[in-house]
Amino acid sequence: MLHSVIIIKKDSGICLFSEKELDFDSTLFSGFLTAVQNFAENLKIGRLTSFVTNDKVVVISSSEQVIASLIVDLEDNIDDWFSKAYIICEEFEKKYNLEEWSGEIGNFEEFSEILKEIFKSEKKNFLVEVAKWAKKEFGGELQINALLSPEKGASKLKVDILLDRGELDISTIYDKLSVFRFQGLKKDIIFIKVIDGIVGRGEIKDFIESVEQFGQMEIDEKDEEIFPYFPKMIVIVGREFSDTVFDLTDKLYRVKNKKHFIQSKNLNLKLLGPIGKLEIFNAWVEYWKWKEPYPERIFK
Repeated sequence: MLHSVIIIKKDSGICLFSEKELDFDSTLFSGFLTAVQNFAENLKIGRLTSFVTNDKVVVISSSEQVIASLIVDLEDNIDDWFSKAYIICEEFEKKYNLEEWSGEIGNFEEFSEILKEIFKSEKKNFLVEVAKWAKKEFGGELQINALLSPEKGASKLKVDILLDRGELDISTIYDKLSVFRFQGLKKDIIFIKVIDGIVGRGEIKDFIESVEQFGQMEIDEKDEEIFPYFPKMIVIVGREFSDTVFDLTDKLYRVKNKKHFIQSKNLNLKLLGPIGKLEIFNAWVEYWKWKEPYPERIFK
C-alpha cells in the first residue's frame, strides 16, 4: 500500500510536491533524503534506490531535475513501485519547466490529477523493465539515467542504466598491482544502453567511443565532477538489431577467447604478465535482444 509521495528538486533539495497520509514534515524529509543521496554519491557508491525502516520501505527514483520518493509497506513489490516512481519523475518534468520556475510551490498542486492517472495505468516503462531484468541478470546497485563525466570539462555521457557490483575480486598479482596503480579499475561497473526500438550502428559507435574516454590515469580525489571508474562490461539492449550493427565488430572491438571487448583510451597500457595484456583493462561487450519472457543474448 502507498502511504506517501514526495517530489524533490534535485539540485536544491526543495520539496516541490507531496501527498501523504503519514504525519511527518515533508520539508524535513526532503532535506534528509537529499543529504543521504549526496553522501552516497560523494562516497562513489551510486544513488540510493530504496531503504527500509522497521515497517516501511522508501522507494526512490530520479531524473535529471527531480527525485520522486514513495513510502510503501514492507510486503509490497518494490520493483512495481520503483517503476511508478520513475514514471512520476518523467511526467513531472514533462509537465513543468523547472528552469523557469518562479519559486511558487502552489504551481504544482494540479499534479495530483496526473498522479492518479499514473497509479491507475498498467503501462510499463521499457527502461525500467530493462533495469529490473539487468539487476536480476547481473546484480549490483542500480542507477538509472546516470550523467557521468569522463574528465574535467568533457561532455557528460548519459548511461541509461549503471550497475555497481562493488569492488573486483582480484586473484592475480598482476591485477592487484594494476588496481593499486590505477584506482579507477577497482570497481566492478556495468554500463547499459537501452534502445526502445531498432539498434543502429551509429548509436552503438557513438556510445562505445564515449565510453572509451573513461578511465583516467590520475584523478584528484576531491574532483567530484569526474566519474573515476572504467566499466568492466558494456551491455546494449534493444528490441531489434539492424544487420549493419555487426559490421562494426572489427572496427570497434577486440576479441579474446571469442569474447569482444574495448579498452580505455587513457588506460590502454601494455602491462605485460605471462599471459600478455591484462584482462583487468578490458570492458567486455554484450548485445541483448529484448524478448518475453526473457531477453536473448545475441553477441558477446
